[in-house]
Amino acid sequence: MLIAFSQIKIEELIKQLGTSIVSGLSSETAAQRLLGQQRLVKTSSRFQRELKLLIRQFTNPLVLLLVVAVVLSAFLGQATDTLIILFILLANGFMSFWQELNAGRAVERLQQMIQLKSNVLRDGKEIEIPIEQIVPGDIIILNAGDVIPADCRLIENNELHVNESSITGESYPVEKALAEVPDAAPIAQKKQLYLAGYKCSKRYGKGSGGKCRV
Repeated sequence: MLIAFSQIKIEELIKQLGTSIVSGLSSETAAQRLLGQQRLVKTSSRFQRELKLLIRQFTNPLVLLLVVAVVLSAFLGQATDTLIILFILLANGFMSFWQELNAGRAVERLQQMIQLKSNVLRDGKEIEIPIEQIVPGDIIILNAGDVIPADCRLIENNELHVNESSITGESYPVEKALAEVPDAAPIAQKKQLYLAGYKCSKRYGKGSGGKCRV
C-alpha cells in the first residue's frame, strides 16, 4: 500500500509503484492498471445514454399533459382526437430526441479533437497518450506550458517552475525541487509535489507516481 506520498524516499516510492526511472512502466503493466482503473469508474454505453435521452423527451410536464389528453380522448372514444394528439406527441418527442442526439454527438467529436495528452515513459520510450490513460507508476515528462495531468512526485528537474495559482492563489510561478516534506505540511511547502491542474513553466521536469484524475 502506498503511504506518505509526499515524504517517502524516491527509491522506496519507485519500488512500491513497480516502475523504473529509466524505462517507466511496461506496456503490459500499464494496460493491467488501466483496466483496473476503468473497473472502478462506472460508465454507461452509448446505447444506454441514448435510451435515457429518448425517455427524457417524454417525461417533461408538457408532454405528460399530452399523454393525459391521449388517454382521456381514448377513454371517451374520440378516435380522431386520440390519433391527432398521439401523432403530435410522438413527432415532438422524436424530433427533440434527434436534435439533442446530433448536438451531443457533435460535442463528442469536438472533445475528441481537443483531447488533452501527456508524454510518459513506456518500455523505455517516450510516448504521447491521453491523460485518461495515465496510471499509477507512470513517469510523466513535463515541458514548459504543460498542465499537470495527475497528482505526481518530482524525481528530476531543470529549473522547473509551476503555476500553482489555481490551488494556493500564488500569482508567481513557484520553483520545484527534490525534497522530502511531511504529509502534514501545507501544500505550499511541498516543493516536490505536483497536483493535477498545475501549469509548468521553464524548461522541463519529470514526475513519478501519477494518480489519474478523470
